[in-house]
Amino acid sequence: MLCLNRYVGERVKIGDDIWVTVNKVKGKRVSLCIDAPSDKRIVREEIAGTPAKPQRSRGEE
Repeated sequence: MLCLNRYVGERVKIGDDIWVTVNKVKGKRVSLCIDAPSDKRIVREEIAGTPAKPQRSRGEE
């Protein structure tokens, strides 16, 4: 796994045709923009059917 630090507005290129841009950061939430060809399927982990980590309630740290 590759872990990167990016600032708002910075981008990461994946392969030849996918760009991920950091749109905004607010607290612990990060908004990403993904620019990819329409033939590439992009699915969030919680929808993909893969096991996800249990979510914490808002008050927990």
